Amino acid sequence: MENEELSISNPMSGECFLLVSGAQHVENGTSTTAILYADRGCEEPLSPGLPPRQARDFTISGAPHSVTFG
Repeated sequence: MENEELSISNPMSGECFLLVSGAQHVENGTSTTAILYADRGCEEPLSPGLPPRQARDFTISGAPHSVTFG
């Protein structure tokens, strides 16, 4: 889907969350670093991680497709 919004409350540390369409804008509202991944299986990290209370924009081709916290 295009322009869908996903919010995760109190994510478990290390759990892989799928971002089906890829995320062009990511906001980390947690107190831990978000590790964003190029693939849908949390195996190809994009660096650096996204610190707590920060946001980042991505191009369509560079959009993350999964995320972990902690």
